[in-house]
Formats: sequence, structure tokens, C-alpha cells
Amino acid sequence: MFDDLAAFFYENVVAAFTDYSTIKRDDPYGQSKDLRAAIIAATALYHLREHVPARYRKSRSEIAKLCPDYDLLGDVVNAAKHDHLTQGEPQINSAEDIYEMTVVTRYEDQDGEYSDAQKMVMVKLNDGSERDLFEVLTSVINFWGHELARLGVIKGFNSFTVPEAPGSRFIQRADAKKRLDTQILRGLRFKHQMKLQKYDTNKGASAPIDLTGAKLHYRIYKPSYSLDVMLKNQNGEELKATFDLTEEESLKWHGLDTEEQRRESLNILTEQRKEHLQKLISDSTKNHPIKFSSVSSRAKPAR
Repeated sequence: MFDDLAAFFYENVVAAFTDYSTIKRDDPYGQSKDLRAAIIAATALYHLREHVPARYRKSRSEIAKLCPDYDLLGDVVNAAKHDHLTQGEPQINSAEDIYEMTVVTRYEDQDGEYSDAQKMVMVKLNDGSERDLFEVLTSVINFWGHELARLGVIKGFNSFTVPEAPGSRFIQRADAKKRLDTQILRGLRFKHQMKLQKYDTNKGASAPIDLTGAKLHYRIYKPSYSLDVMLKNQNGEELKATFDLTEEESLKWHGLDTEEQRRESLNILTEQRKEHLQKLISDSTKNHPIKFSSVSSRAKPAR
């Protein structure tokens, strides 16, 4: 598949790791995107050992002595493949011990409270503790990078930064990811684990929020919108035309944060459909001349 080990490392292993990093940072939550990408990266990292020439190849136990997270990664990969682990002394029991989670951290500044939301893939160990799989992946890819550099397979290696745990430091309001969009496929189960915590500026750390007796509300909706546009005929009469936005346009609209951004987007959408809108009005007014006008336009949820 790959002509040499260096190519395999960068074009398969590092590529899979960075793909997961990008999905973790930028993509919406849902449809097991993060879990799938994390397992692909874990599989590439774990099986890299088998591509090392035999005279340099270390066993799993030998690598685990140098990089303990490699042993846990092996359990993750095998659990993802076989579901349940029954041989040896694995650190996890089954694939159910690998799951997605969103962590929402509340912060407070002079303007009040705000939140930062992050997606994670967690691994629950048999001792009851949890590990961030991205942290495990980062530890293992850094081991392999330096090991291959030591063997002369690649020329040097710059370590990837070990990820910070959510809420481990104060995040400014402007840098916080306030909203985490979620995608759900109709007809499939939706499983969502969430951890809520609050940052304590005095302690410089976060602690779980006590939800005893609390009522939580979660809104689910299809991000579909229609657009109302006002046009004027030659007599100065205002006429309304309505059209639905495409799914892509609706998703883009839903992602806008400010009223100014929405106004700019509405103006662009209206201009793009200018001829179509004029035809709609002309057909309904027996072809009386129409003068295009951006008197008003607004988006509303489509029914």
C-alpha cells in the first residue's frame, strides 16, 4: 500500500490523527463522527508496530514499558474490533467503555456567565477512572514519532501538544465555543453523554455542577427556514414572496451569530433569487411591471 515506512507514518498514521483532531475541533456533535475518527486513528497507531522492520520491531509489552498508553490503546482497538475482551488482563471490558461525551464548562466575567463546550471521546477503565482518548492518541503518536526519528526512518519529529482537559484553565469569553451543534439521523437511536462543570477562579480549576433536583431542557429541531421578501410593483404596492432555503443555506443561517450577519446573509440570498422573485410576483399580478425593492426580508422556520 505504501512504498516505505516514512510514507506510511505520515500519509496514514499522522493523517488519521490530524483528521480526528479536525473533526473534534470543527464538526458538529452526532452520528458518531468523533468516535469513528478516533478509532481509525487508534487503529493506525496501534498497528504501526507491525510495519516496523523485524530487526527493529518491539513487542507490545516492550513498547508499553516505554509508552504505557500504547497498552491501553491496544485494548481500545481490540475492543472496537471484537466488542468484548476476554483474554489477558485488559484495562477495559468492552466497546461500550469507549464513548462520546460533551463537556460544558461555565465561566464568569464582569459581563456575567458564559459557557465553553468541547467534544471528547472517553475511555472508562476497569478501575472506574476515565481517560480522554485524544490524550492517549497524542501520547502514542509522540512516542512513534521520536522512535522513528531515532531509527533514522524520518528526519526529526516535533511532538504534538498534549491536549488540556476542559476547564483546566480560564478561557476568555471571546475564545469560548458557546454553542455545540448536534446532528441526528431520523430513525436511529440518539445517545448523548454530557458533563456540566463550572470554573472556580479562586481555585484555578473546574468542578462538576450539582444537578440534584434540577430540570434540564434540550431542544431538537430541523434547521429549515423560509425567506419572506417584499417587492414593490409600479404603483408602489408592496407584494410578498416566500421561498424555502436549501438545507445547506439553512444550516449556514443557523450558524450565524449576530443580527448583522443575518441581515447581510438575507441581502445576499434575496439578490441571488431576484429574477425568481420577480417572476413569482409577476405571475400573481397578471404580469404587471415589478420594481425590485428590498423593503424588508426575514427568515422564519419553515413548516
